[in-house]
Amino acid sequence: MVHRLTSRPVPHNADPVLLLTRPAPAAERFMAELGDVAGIEVIRSPVIRIAQLDVALPDIHPAALILTSENGVQAAARLGLAPLPAFVVGPRTEAVARASGFDPAPPVPDAKALYAHLLALRPAGPLLHVRGEHASGRVGPRLTEAGVPVVELIAYAQHALPPSDAARAVLAGARPVVLPLFSPRSAALVAGWGRPVAPLHVAAISDAAAAKAAPLAPRSVAVAATPDGPGMVAATRRAIRRAREG
Repeated sequence: MVHRLTSRPVPHNADPVLLLTRPAPAAERFMAELGDVAGIEVIRSPVIRIAQLDVALPDIHPAALILTSENGVQAAARLGLAPLPAFVVGPRTEAVARASGFDPAPPVPDAKALYAHLLALRPAGPLLHVRGEHASGRVGPRLTEAGVPVVELIAYAQHALPPSDAARAVLAGARPVVLPLFSPRSAALVAGWGRPVAPLHVAAISDAAAAKAAPLAPRSVAVAATPDGPGMVAATRRAIRRAREG
């Protein structure tokens, strides 16, 4: 059964709305990277809330860490794991890891590239992957199966959030909505909000995220050329142009 958000009248010639579903301060950082976008109203409605978990370190002596997100870095720092070396995903994770006292290797773009890199490198283990309850790529289990031992530590929760009243209003209106989606899970969670009445233009960080957004029936989808901040900035700008073109 498909749920649709109830419509309310809005002028059809209005400028697009940018709907940001990232938690703060990531949403603010993305807006700073996006720069000036004249005529765009910005609605913030985080789709997840991060909650650090009270966990204990496993009884191992890790040779290095796997850190695939800024939240993972923060959890690892809280657990006193600095200054261990770390294999990281993305330049933002690398920068936060370095600032937190870790010794990060040059970043890889995504979980798929991380798996391939570690499989080829076959570093001395065990490795400790500090991650959230939801993670893409099954990096740890797949590496362990391939002979690179990885222990996973789930150190934070990612609680799903409903749309804000402002998000419901724009999704039920007639103004075009530009929706950047930064992960397959966030895309799936937004899809769970229901199919919008508003014409929707998606900027997706990956093909996997775009596929999860399919139930939203977007008018257009711009997939980032690279799964990172600059890639998403370019994809979002393309989505804004398409929204303005109708």
